Amino acid sequence: MSLIYSEITSRKNDKIIWASKLTDKKNRDKEGVFFTEGAKLLEEALLAKLKINKLFFTQKALEQYESLLSDATAEENYLVTDEVYEKLTDETAPQGIFACIKKPVLEFFSESNLKDGGFIILEDIQNPLNLGAILRCAYSLGGTKLILSKSCADIYGPKTLRSSMGSAFKARFYICDSIVDFIEAQKKFGNNVYCTHLHSDSLLLGTFEFKPGDSIVIGNEGHGVSGDVAGVCTHSVIIPMTKDAESLNAATASSVLIWEMNKSKLIP
Repeated sequence: MSLIYSEITSRKNDKIIWASKLTDKKNRDKEGVFFTEGAKLLEEALLAKLKINKLFFTQKALEQYESLLSDATAEENYLVTDEVYEKLTDETAPQGIFACIKKPVLEFFSESNLKDGGFIILEDIQNPLNLGAILRCAYSLGGTKLILSKSCADIYGPKTLRSSMGSAFKARFYICDSIVDFIEAQKKFGNNVYCTHLHSDSLLLGTFEFKPGDSIVIGNEGHGVSGDVAGVCTHSVIIPMTKDAESLNAATASSVLIWEMNKSKLIP
């Protein structure tokens, strides 16, 4: 099926101005739309069955990716000049595909999901590259249920999406009003919640086994887990490290913890 599209040659076109404003989270929230660039993220969005609102592409991209662009079945398709595309992109070597995608409706976990536990809880992860790396790691290592605090970086921000390499479309997540309340609810189900926190009673990672239903909390890059959250967790844990080594950043620490949490399910 041939791709039907309109052509845009002006950087002042209303559609281009609208799409370029999606770099601002406020506009993404207002429109219920986010954007991705490149073939890889468009492919991942289609695999996740997300709905494509608008597609902007260059002549070179059309020649190279016409089948993919057709498969996207976007509501609106636009062939743009290279000069116009420059207004949309912030990449140094763009592939010439700019997709505007409708945000999926986030539904809270079912009661059975909550009882099963096994959550990765992110408190105030503010660096989008860290958030994207954690999402990628979580999906790769079997941590597909995530809870994010409202102060986390935008999961639909361009840096987060690029860093996640499409994992943001695969993981199940929810943005939570109160991390403390969520942890308390997990405890009522009989699930343990561990946090990365240095304390005199902290457990050394590797000296105990995570049980099915256990969850972990990863805290802010600079300040770690807040006192309120640490206070309601059932256990705190530290990662054994070489003496005098710098602490691991949030994304690296997450990969170690998520592996330890899920290794029994990953090793045949």
